[in-house]
Amino acid sequence: MSDKRIVFFSIFLFIWIDAMAAPVSVPVGTVVAAQGKVYAQNKAGVKRLLQRRSEFYLHEIIMTQDKDSNAQLRLKDDTIITLKPNTKYAVNEFNLDAKNPKNNRYVANLVEGALISLSGQGKNNKAQDNHLLKTPVITIAIRGTAFEAFYKQINATATISGGKVMDGQIGVWANKGISKEMLVDARSINNAFIAKQVGSGNINLSVVTTIQLVNSVAGAGLGKEVVGFVGDTKKENTPVSSPQPSGQTGSIQQAEQKVVATPPPAIEPEEEFIELDIGDPPFQPPPANEPEVELVVDLGEPAFFDPGEPP
Repeated sequence: MSDKRIVFFSIFLFIWIDAMAAPVSVPVGTVVAAQGKVYAQNKAGVKRLLQRRSEFYLHEIIMTQDKDSNAQLRLKDDTIITLKPNTKYAVNEFNLDAKNPKNNRYVANLVEGALISLSGQGKNNKAQDNHLLKTPVITIAIRGTAFEAFYKQINATATISGGKVMDGQIGVWANKGISKEMLVDARSINNAFIAKQVGSGNINLSVVTTIQLVNSVAGAGLGKEVVGFVGDTKKENTPVSSPQPSGQTGSIQQAEQKVVATPPPAIEPEEEFIELDIGDPPFQPPPANEPEVELVVDLGEPAFFDPGEPP
């Protein structure tokens, strides 16, 4: 074998071994809808544009880059993630085992921005907490739930993170300081949570009402893009007394803005179709069978023809 062939074969073998040793990147989900500037960025910092039906992979940061961009993602377990504008989100661990659900695993990071999560097939094992969403200040244990969460930098030193539960229940705990898990249930008046951190200090996490969450977000100078609500809402400058929520530190003395849901427009009833029951027609017996009439025509006796004598 010539030297050139040996070199070529060695290079080919090296490339093949390297390719076999490299982990195979398996997609963890698909883009259902994308509006505006939606990108996926890998660990090397290379970005690619995402469109409808684009696949995304572990450790890629999915980002909606401006106020006019948003995206909806479907994971392999049918979990739906809706990314709001100016959001960065990444799936760091994912496993779906239909035969043994205890092996299911989902760990994602909300790096910045806001999202809505609707759980799919995978359900969290409370003993393992194997379905998690993390922000830089809190961790959320997902238990077959619909919820929204956000993380924002208020200024150079302060950050805020929180959200609310629309269906089901989550567990939430601070990533630093007191790590006791707090339960947030959609059926409770305290169906929201808020966490604040200043500098490198401990994280102040509380379970609150939706009104308190809205006021905290407004006080931090953040808009409606952070916390969304189903239907329109309006604010009334009406002082209301606030019950002390579970896990809330300190007292709340300030007057709150009351959030009142605007009822949907009345639905005009459809025109009812009235069916009249006129009953069955009266019974009429069939006519009696009359005897058949035989028509007889009497043509009389046939006339006698006498040919006479022959000549």
